[in-house]
Amino acid sequence: MLAKARLLATSVGLSVAACGGISGDWRYDARDAFVEEASCPRNRVAGVVRRRDLEKPLPPYPTPPADIAADAGRLAVWRKHVDNERNASLALGQAFYEVTGCGQTMVMACSAAGLGTDQPYVACHPQR
Repeated sequence: MLAKARLLATSVGLSVAACGGISGDWRYDARDAFVEEASCPRNRVAGVVRRRDLEKPLPPYPTPPADIAADAGRLAVWRKHVDNERNASLALGQAFYEVTGCGQTMVMACSAAGLGTDQPYVACHPQR
């Protein structure tokens, strides 16, 4: 069962640059999903820890073509384009959080949802 997701107050474009995914702290989305899934009151959630070891790594930075690398202006444009592509990859990926409370521990997978709409949000669900 998908937990009720929190709507984001910022636009996707600004959000992606802010923290490597849609903005806001996804820990809170993971916590809220855990609260619903585990029937655990929010004040009894003992901890939320990011599990980067479960996440897919970003692709490596490519090497710019020699003619672009030799021109500072072109290199700046090229790097911005590459950064946008990398940030888009993050937005489409998942972040994992281990949440503990009420004698239970769950790993919650969170991802951006509603991209391309006027109300993108973060959706989290337990990994089984």
